[in-house]
Amino acid sequence: MPKLSSRFSALTAILSIILLGSLSCSPQVTPTPETTVAFEPTATEAEIIPTASRNSQEIVIFSFEEDGYAHLFMYAHENMPLTRITSGDWDDITPAPSPDGEKIAFASNRSGFWDLYLLDLESGDVTQLTNTPEYEGAPTWSPDGTFMAFEVYEDETLDIVVGPATDPLSEPILLTTSSSSDHSPAWAPDGRHIAFVSDGEVIFADLDETDGSRFQNLSNTELASESHPVWSPNGRWLAWASSSQCV
Repeated sequence: MPKLSSRFSALTAILSIILLGSLSCSPQVTPTPETTVAFEPTATEAEIIPTASRNSQEIVIFSFEEDGYAHLFMYAHENMPLTRITSGDWDDITPAPSPDGEKIAFASNRSGFWDLYLLDLESGDVTQLTNTPEYEGAPTWSPDGTFMAFEVYEDETLDIVVGPATDPLSEPILLTTSSSSDHSPAWAPDGRHIAFVSDGEVIFADLDETDGSRFQNLSNTELASESHPVWSPNGRWLAWASSSQCV
């Protein structure tokens, strides 16, 4: 199986991209409402969100619904046809290739609850990383592959947690603790910053800061709802999708 690589242009065919706050306003599109009562990810929410690691050869990995269940697929233009890499009567979503391109972290409800799993691309073995009745999903790797940031649903809200890549909940650190819905983390290539979405805004977190200056709102768009932040391989650019409405 070929190794994966990070190809920033892979998102442009799927998502409407906003580069560092440059907003294109569309009156026909309404902001996506935040979930405040309950949380249960669906295949529709998870499908067609591609991701790729920095070592790829134009390989795209994404979750897509087929026959009622969401599974992981790989595709490489001219090198690999659309190939399903997970299967079963459950949903596999939010894939994240490891920095070395040898593994994929993802969320799955195959055990009856939403937990994090690790797929070894060479052997095909799947390892369960978390085992709780709460939701864990949307993993993102630190550039050195030793840590993961991911979203958890607890106390009726989503928060971002950081933990060891091999056992994410063994020494968990809460990156966010507010009542806001904080989700969709994306670890920067420099290893010292994480972007995520909080109540529809793109937030920039400086891991070297511990006080109120740690977080910076990058989008600041009252009439839009942002989602899916993604870094360019060199860390100079951050892209995200936006649903906006003019008045």
